[in-house]
Amino acid sequence: MFSAGNEEHDGDCPPYPWNQILPPGSTAKNTIAVGATYSDTNEHTYFSSRGPTDDGRIKPDVCAPGAQIGGDWGINSTIPGQSYAVKLGTSMSAPAVSGCAALIYQDYRSTHSAINPTPAMVKALLIHTADDPGNTGPDYTYGWGLVNATAAADVIGSDNNPVQTLFEGVVNNSEVDTYNVYAPAGVELKATLVWTDKNGSVAAAKALVNDLDLNITKSGSTYYPWLLDPANPGSPATTGVDSINNVEQILIDASTSDIYTITVNGTSIPMEPQPYSLIITTGIIYVPDNYARIQWAVDNATAGDAIIVRDGTYTENVNVNKRLTIESENGTANCIVKAADSDDHVFNVSADYVNISGFTLKDANGTSNAGIYLYGADQCNISANNVTNNWHGICLYAGCERNNVTRNTARSNDNGIYLYNASNNNISCNWVAYNNRGGFNLTAGCIGNTIKNNSIMMNGNYCTTSGGYEWNFYNNQSNYVNATNNWWGTGNETKINASIYDYYDNTEKGNVNFTGYLEDSAPCAPVPELSTIILLSLGLLALYICAGLRRKG
Repeated sequence: MFSAGNEEHDGDCPPYPWNQILPPGSTAKNTIAVGATYSDTNEHTYFSSRGPTDDGRIKPDVCAPGAQIGGDWGINSTIPGQSYAVKLGTSMSAPAVSGCAALIYQDYRSTHSAINPTPAMVKALLIHTADDPGNTGPDYTYGWGLVNATAAADVIGSDNNPVQTLFEGVVNNSEVDTYNVYAPAGVELKATLVWTDKNGSVAAAKALVNDLDLNITKSGSTYYPWLLDPANPGSPATTGVDSINNVEQILIDASTSDIYTITVNGTSIPMEPQPYSLIITTGIIYVPDNYARIQWAVDNATAGDAIIVRDGTYTENVNVNKRLTIESENGTANCIVKAADSDDHVFNVSADYVNISGFTLKDANGTSNAGIYLYGADQCNISANNVTNNWHGICLYAGCERNNVTRNTARSNDNGIYLYNASNNNISCNWVAYNNRGGFNLTAGCIGNTIKNNSIMMNGNYCTTSGGYEWNFYNNQSNYVNATNNWWGTGNETKINASIYDYYDNTEKGNVNFTGYLEDSAPCAPVPELSTIILLSLGLLALYICAGLRRKG
């Protein structure tokens, strides 16, 4: 562990402010060079030396607090003579990282049968889990980021719990090691490769001796590590083949749920064999393995993580305020989440890009509460859930846009799917039936929604002598709604029309266009269980008997 130096403000090592890292220890390829940030803002200090090295390698490796903007400007740090004092500089940030490394070393031993981590693994853990305060990816100012010892401990604890995340390998020249990893759609897949390189020649133009290369492949696509351009040291990182660093990292957002292949290539290893350390994380958290409750998992997750909920019944109300994927392990029949408080939503989503799938969600039956409730959330995916016995099965409220609500079953709620001032959403391939008030309920300014390929039937009460109907579709607003290509439980237009509340019932409401309806159940919608099919058949028979009476006004 070496301090990066405090040369930026001196300006005596051109080209200012770059190439200021002090040799020899901080520029060595196998050391950890530490830059300094302000403890109260996490910003780069005015003095901390920046990279790159002469051959273009990324230095500093990481950074940590070495000063503060407020107060006495300094950090309470260790000093020579086994004491403490308030100082500022990279000589304060380096011992902070040294202490983190010691804790990481101890934690690794305590969770891995007293096995010592390799120096490359300690370095990989510090880099893999560092927070990124500068440009996306590494840079010559912060290196790989601000050290986060808690995150490093979490990665150590997740190894083999339930899948392996920390790997040690050895490659010879031209050999290839591969690792196959499953990643759910929407999560962050990160791989960090570090190796302690062989000694090079002092006079060599490039310090690296053994060149390993990291890549990730999936379905014909190949992803490469971060790259920096030493000729343009202030430019953001790009990606490509790295032939100068002995640290490589790839970070991608998994576009689909799939098996991703991580490859370590022994591209050029003149001094073989070459050991390496590799960390692969998919941001997967398991309930109850890692956290007993779904809410605890959400609270401790990082944006981009995936939470996999194992089979069982969970009684809680879950608030989701960050980009996450939350999936059941084996689908709705095996994973049930019941509202602990019926006057609260089962899932309350207030963040963009949230994915929720595979749950039975029930008992949020207090006024206006939902099995899944989105508030001001965009581009979320709500799929393959069973929502039942809630006031609203699924509710998109107040400015929700560009969300996908697909392949859900909404049954025995007051409203199956409820939209309030929610526009430009895709609501397709859902099975919406037996809801007490309405199948779909659109209120207060819902426009541009794609509502098609749904099976919508037997919602509300069609056969009361008083004419007090509820509806398959309730357009409680003045806007026009296009609801073509849906299955309404019948091919009789009179009966379909009778099950829709719109302009023809109240001239203050907008018209619902249902023509171009499907002749049978929507093929992409969920298939109801046999007992439901029997009840549905009886209900449709009753509908025909009722002869399509329609209320006016």
